Amino acid sequence: MLISVLTNWRRGETMEDNTKISSLLRMIDVRIRMDLDERNEEFQLTSMQVRILGFLIEHDDREINPRDLEHYFRISKPTVTGVLKRLEEKGYLHYEPSGKDLRYKQIVLDDKAYQCAKQLHARFEAMERKLYQGLSDEELELTRSLLLRLLDNISKEEEVVQ
Repeated sequence: MLISVLTNWRRGETMEDNTKISSLLRMIDVRIRMDLDERNEEFQLTSMQVRILGFLIEHDDREINPRDLEHYFRISKPTVTGVLKRLEEKGYLHYEPSGKDLRYKQIVLDDKAYQCAKQLHARFEAMERKLYQGLSDEELELTRSLLLRLLDNISKEEEVVQ
């Protein structure tokens, strides 16, 4: 159903008003990923790799380890490990022992990451401008607030119903 709704919507057909919010969030996520993947094809980076590189570049003044990425992006250890492994294979980063805690490895960006950083940032900003076009600052702030509440709700521990 999600694919057919996305396909029909891309053809210009109107979206049904009764579409579930969770489905809309998924559709937006899919479109953002597709947009970023297209924009960054020359670097052969996925949208998640771009987001993680962006985070690492933005915070290159402090020590970051894989666990920090798990917490910030709210993703699993295997996902972080896989993304970092591919970025390491592509020459964007490497690991060094942590200066703070020897149990962890610090992620260190290589020159290749810094060389493409401006382009990646500009392309991400362009995607966000496209996404937010026609929305006022107040609408964006309300959307951000509501999405944070939804994220908080879904992140809470819940009793398993049997």
